[in-house]
Amino acid sequence: MRTAILTAHDPASHRGGIESYVLALRELLEADGDQVEIVHADAERPDGSFNNELLGRLFSLGRRFAAREAEFDRVISNGFYGLGWFPRRIPSVNIYHSTYAAFGEAVRDCLGPATHFEWTGIYGHMGEAASGLYARRVAVSGAVAQELADHYGLQGARVAPTGVDLARFAPADRVAARQALGIVQPGPWIIFVGRWDATKGVGVIEELVAAEPDWNWLLVLASGSQACPFVDHPRVRVQADVAPVDIPAYLQAADALLFPSRYEGFGLAIVEALACGVPVVSTPVGVARDLAPGLQDWCLPDWERGSTEMVAAARSRLDGILSRPPQADAVRALVDPGYGLAAWRSAMREALQA
Repeated sequence: MRTAILTAHDPASHRGGIESYVLALRELLEADGDQVEIVHADAERPDGSFNNELLGRLFSLGRRFAAREAEFDRVISNGFYGLGWFPRRIPSVNIYHSTYAAFGEAVRDCLGPATHFEWTGIYGHMGEAASGLYARRVAVSGAVAQELADHYGLQGARVAPTGVDLARFAPADRVAARQALGIVQPGPWIIFVGRWDATKGVGVIEELVAAEPDWNWLLVLASGSQACPFVDHPRVRVQADVAPVDIPAYLQAADALLFPSRYEGFGLAIVEALACGVPVVSTPVGVARDLAPGLQDWCLPDWERGSTEMVAAARSRLDGILSRPPQADAVRALVDPGYGLAAWRSAMREALQA
């Protein structure tokens, strides 16, 4: 079978969760005998009819691909990235890593009115909803499947939870892991993995750095981060653009992961940390909702409760973990084997063939 994957960025040069997902998907399809081509918008000249450059690139990508669709037996798109490909004359699968409608509502107070409309109205109710109308739909978490139904009326999405490599993301000796990274500062180390951005709830970290002088922080920042105020802070180590292959080493050095995000479709760092035996203090977003029974002692309130309560809860949950560290094997058991690559491959094959 000849399969095209339509996506926004070239996974060979852009580091991000969707790009890593695309590479894993290509590997899965090729193992099953598919010929796979990744068709991305990075090299596209934006259509001048759009003021939004990303939409212009995606529209150009879709129109160019429409002229080639006869070369393929199946097309897999990510979110609204297949926006410009219409009408769809060959079988199509749309993978939803999140929904912009739910995202925009969750971070409304971080956005201006125009950006809120762009994300929820154009990316969401126009782009994502339209992209799923004539396609088989796959969601990366139960939360996203529910959002598709609630916001767009797209029922019946198959859920194929994103998997992690449980051989690489595994418990390790914490002292040795810190030595390998050159960490000599004594005391507990709390890690954050993600984009430094208000939508990720980083204000909670800013307050805790000031409030807890005995805690140290590992901030592993993703592409697209805003300026981090702790670059020269004596108790904070900031690492930007860490290669995916190196992420386990940082998690294995930490006592806990703090994940105060306002919205996630999945939240890969949550599963990666748990697989390393590192407890996770998280808001009820993405996969944390599916894992809620196991995370109940560490769960943070919803952001609707306000930042003051969020900071107090994060401080309390982390203090409890640091005072009574859980066994690494018990933490890992929350995601092993259900969130391993083998489980993802099985669920994805089933979703693609349904």
